[in-house]
Amino acid sequence: MTKYEQIKLSYEASKAAIGQVAEELLQWIYELRDHMAWPRDKWALNRITGDAHANGLLQRFVVENQPGVGEVLKCQLSLTVEEELPFTVDFFAVGRTDRGLLVVLIGGDQITVSKASPEPFFEKAVEHIRQQARRVAKTRRVGAIAGTPHRPA
Repeated sequence: MTKYEQIKLSYEASKAAIGQVAEELLQWIYELRDHMAWPRDKWALNRITGDAHANGLLQRFVVENQPGVGEVLKCQLSLTVEEELPFTVDFFAVGRTDRGLLVVLIGGDQITVSKASPEPFFEKAVEHIRQQARRVAKTRRVGAIAGTPHRPA
């Protein structure tokens, strides 16, 4: 793993620096959407409702402490895949390499994202989204009231 500099996300951090990381992470998520085999009408970023601070944006960012990693920038997305109900998926920005490349945490793995070789990010992110979709669908089926129809995963 390439050495990276931890993003300093404490209150002393520059909001502009955190904003740049958030913007770059979101750009990579849109690249991921374009890369995925699902047609656009089968994969949607939803507006997050019920959060006064989100202002109807497609995602929300928050600083969070991850065990063994430290403070990271969490991007929580609301997605709809196929005909399923919307669900959320979390992506984490950990820091930058000494060359300025973004380091993300997906499913416990730290991945350096670069335009030259985005495949490791895409592969891990697609796997992460599918796992989350299955987990949410299973929870919804188990939690469904007896006799209530549900859609297959």
